[in-house]
Amino acid sequence: MLTRKLILRPEFNPPLEGGSKNSSAAKNFSGRDNAPTIPLPEAVFTLTRESAFDPPSRGGWNWLIRLAFVGAVSVSVSGCSVYASLSPTPSIDAFAAERPTTASVGVVMPDPADFPHSWDAATYVLRVTQFGVMPPLNGGVAFVGDSLTDWMRWNELFPDLKSRNFGIAGDTTVGLQHRVSQVIAAKPAKIILQIGTNDIEFGKLTPDGIVANIDDCVAQLQTGLPGVKIYVESLLPRQPQYDDKVRAVNALLKAAVEKRGLPYIDLYPHFVASGRLDPRLTPDDLHLSGEGYLRWRDIIRPYLGNN
Repeated sequence: MLTRKLILRPEFNPPLEGGSKNSSAAKNFSGRDNAPTIPLPEAVFTLTRESAFDPPSRGGWNWLIRLAFVGAVSVSVSGCSVYASLSPTPSIDAFAAERPTTASVGVVMPDPADFPHSWDAATYVLRVTQFGVMPPLNGGVAFVGDSLTDWMRWNELFPDLKSRNFGIAGDTTVGLQHRVSQVIAAKPAKIILQIGTNDIEFGKLTPDGIVANIDDCVAQLQTGLPGVKIYVESLLPRQPQYDDKVRAVNALLKAAVEKRGLPYIDLYPHFVASGRLDPRLTPDDLHLSGEGYLRWRDIIRPYLGNN
């Protein structure tokens, strides 16, 4: 089976917001300056970004072009001509049998369709196999979640606490359901849990479905670690188009957590500004800056105390 590799060659670099044209605009982003292009009749496509991570003022060409058919095309958008040539490349990994798998550490890999982006599956394998070779924590705090958890050094925010970061960038409530056993095997004394924002963006689950998955994870933790202290956090605000769904999840999650008699830590009001994540605390309307994590630290510090 063959897949197609997209090679982009911009004719010139469009002006960036607040910037000017780049003289090196004719660079071929495949790294092959002599790669052939075969322009066909002009077609107009929509340029979209995978997330808000690379706004035009920062990224320039970090955009995805959605092609509606197979072939070589010339794309004209906002005064910028982009030539795209498609060359067949094998999709079969000759080393697939040798690659690390989550099964090697006792975790069933979620279905590829359960990952928001294709690269999230590889990240999941990397982190799960790393967790699988770590010794038990035997006390301390397990921070469990997605990129919002993964991308902070909690052991440095809380240097006096023994801790382990079980965050995986791109993870969803489904992914966490598959790997809860690793948190149980670590035998922490306390768990700080936040998961679900990727489910919201992914759009496969309703708020009820998201909360049902989180509640299942909590049930697994309670069963596997009798007596463990579990603190479930609300979702943080994010881009304004998701605010209604974030608030719906948080309302349902609060009720589910309190039904289990567990503490619910409501982070949302501490980070929201006009229905979105406070711009002063985020570079991309989703992830947190250092100041954002310091605010998060101060909110949860009273719950952690000493190991």
